[in-house]
Order: sequence, then C-alpha cells, then structure tokens
Amino acid sequence: MRNFLWVVACAVIALFSLNARLDARSASSEALGHLKRGNSFLRHGQPDRAIAEYQAAIRFNPDFPEAHYNLADVFQSRHQFDAAVHEYREAIRLKPDCALAHNSLAITLDQLGQIDAAIAEFREAVRLEPANALVRNNFGVALADRGELEAAITQYRDAIGLNPHYARAHYNLGKALDDQGKLSASVDELREAIRWEPDFVEAHNNLGAVLQGMHQTDAAIRELQAAIRLDPTSSSTHNNLGNALRDEGQSDAAIAE
Repeated sequence: MRNFLWVVACAVIALFSLNARLDARSASSEALGHLKRGNSFLRHGQPDRAIAEYQAAIRFNPDFPEAHYNLADVFQSRHQFDAAVHEYREAIRLKPDCALAHNSLAITLDQLGQIDAAIAEFREAVRLEPANALVRNNFGVALADRGELEAAITQYRDAIGLNPHYARAHYNLGKALDDQGKLSASVDELREAIRWEPDFVEAHNNLGAVLQGMHQTDAAIRELQAAIRLDPTSSSTHNNLGNALRDEGQSDAAIAE
C-alpha cells in the first residue's frame, strides 16, 4: 500500500491569501475582490465558480501569486494535474520563497510520476521551511517512491521530531521499517499512528499484516477486524484477515473473508 502524501489541497483547500501572506498593495481592488469571492465559493463547495473568480483575479492582475496558488489548488483537487502544475509554477515565479507552493507543486509532480522533479521541489520546500513537519513527511514519501528508504526514514523521523503527534509520519515510518524487515520497530510506529489517529484504517490494516508476519496471529486478527469495522469495503483488509484466520485454523471464517 502506498505511503501517505499529505495533500493540503485534497483535504482542505489552503486559502493562501486572506491572512498575513496577502500583499494587498500588489493586487488591484478588482483582483482582490475576485480572489475573496473565489475563496467564498470554495468554502461553500462551488469549485467551478471559484475557478472562474480566480481566473478573473488573474486577468485583472496576472502577477497575483495568491490567485495562481488558489487556482492551482482547485485544479489539483480535481486531478487536473497539468493545469495545477502550470499555476503552481506561476505562483512560485512570483513568490519563490513560499515553501507551501513548492510542496504543493512537488505533490502534483509526484502524482504525474515525475519523481525526480518532485524531489527537487521538496528539497527546496525543506530548505525554505526546515521546521515544517508536513513538508518533511511528503519529502520522505517521494524518496521512498524512488527506493531511497534510509533517506525517507530520516525525513519521517525529522517530521515526528517536529510533531510527535503526526500520525501519517508514524505510519509512513512504520511502512518503511517494515520494508526493511525491522518488524518490531515497524509495529511500534504503526501503534503510534493509531494512538494519535484511532480511526486510521490503513494503519490498523498494515499493523495487522506486520503482526501476522511475526506470527502474532491473535493480535493481527484484532487489528484487521478493527480496520474492517472502520472500512468494510477494503478488499486488502479482508484478504489479510482471511489469511490470518486460515493460519489460526478458522477455515470457514477465512473463506467468508
């Protein structure tokens, strides 16, 4: 199962503009008005109207980085990745020291399979904001995708050092340790992920699979059953639970899975 990139745009669109980061002097009043309306439409679940407003803001002021960034976020959330890349690059051209924009561009490049380009953007985001746990976690995922597990583990540990409650970083670290065959350490990290995010389905599922690999079948079954209670549709979890039940000698229950 793939590690977790934490995509700001796909969870809650980052409204980049209406706080301290907005330089109102650089935006015409018309462009600013369109930006605010776009943000309002987005908050109310109307992305098409938000896109139209952000595009209008850019027509009034093509050098408005916040409008380019917010437009990119909407494209990203709709899986219009090429359009998102273009707008993130415009935002970065206009505001090159914005780590959030480099991070979001890197995520989108990763989703396009452009791993080397994504890693370059993550490196820049980390350089700009070395104390940003989200960026370090995402950088770790990209490194793991390229097979650089030790470097990925370093980033996950740095993310956890910055935010010990960061369930996704604990999960990703647990997955990387599992890939290295360090099962006990993997279990510790997956349990930490669940501690801070009890409804984390993938963490329960992967913890169950690791415990099964350690022949701790009863504990594995408990975790896999917890995952299924949270998401009854997960075929991966049902398959893992079936294997654990079979190993436990519960053939009929295994077949049902």
